[in-house]
Amino acid sequence: TGDPRNFKTYKEFKDAVKIQLAYLIKRAAELVQMLEVIQHEQRQVLVTSLGFEECIEKGKDILAGGAKYNSGSEPGLGGIADLSDSLAAIRKLIYEDKKLTWDELLEALDNDFEGYDETREMCLAAPKYGNDIPEVDEIATEITRFAAEEFRKYKGLYGGRLTAQTYGSASHLAPGEHLGALPSGRKAFVPVADAASPMQGTDTQGPTAVLKSLSKCRMDLFASGMLLNMKLDPSLFKDERGIGDFMSLIKSWHDLGLYQVQFNVVSPETLKEAQKHPEDYRGLMVRVSGYSAYFVDLYKGIQDEIIARTTQGGLA
Repeated sequence: TGDPRNFKTYKEFKDAVKIQLAYLIKRAAELVQMLEVIQHEQRQVLVTSLGFEECIEKGKDILAGGAKYNSGSEPGLGGIADLSDSLAAIRKLIYEDKKLTWDELLEALDNDFEGYDETREMCLAAPKYGNDIPEVDEIATEITRFAAEEFRKYKGLYGGRLTAQTYGSASHLAPGEHLGALPSGRKAFVPVADAASPMQGTDTQGPTAVLKSLSKCRMDLFASGMLLNMKLDPSLFKDERGIGDFMSLIKSWHDLGLYQVQFNVVSPETLKEAQKHPEDYRGLMVRVSGYSAYFVDLYKGIQDEIIARTTQGGLA
């Protein structure tokens, strides 16, 4: 797609990003088919298959196309916020405000912002997804729709059309370990944003703004879900008013048509203490991303990522 220094407009750059994204999605679809072969050969699920009449009639495992409807595996998208924030920063800093040149940005990224503190500050100060900012949410909406529609071009081995989802579990950690610095201001080799959540520490306008940003994306194209994680300060629940505000937040999530929101109600101070003195916090359970676990049993990379998530101190 060429050298970014040669892109005269933001649209040229964005179109190049879409070409790269389409290529990666095609590769992901190929990997999905490889996975289906491996599942068929090595991971039959007999008990599950017995719950489907067609599997019994055909004598075929559900992972071998035995069911009436075979949707195929579910490819995932990770770091939606990182991509959206990076595009927003490039549009603002290079093409709109012209505060940076491509040479300056690329040099800072190649050096992981070491010695480029001013450049990183500009990148971090650029508008971020999760704050109900229309120009950033517009990017997130466009990119996620494009990706979901690309996935729908491909099918699994048994005919089912692929459907997109956002990464759950802890699968956002591994990609971050191989990913360099980003124009969003993110440093190299740290976790990307989990699932459809904002980049850690950047959603500063409260949980309602986070819900509104995500609600602008096309949920219907993500048939396997767009997961959002949110961390709330325990002080919000100290009285009936706080509990009522939380119920209103859940109603807002429902009214906005969101797929799934998961909450941790714990302070970062408590989590840090649990890291230092795990023997005193054996019963501390947290929501990671799609599953719950005892905090002290998680490896440090996941613990640090949960601590780094924004702690919402208000429910406005």
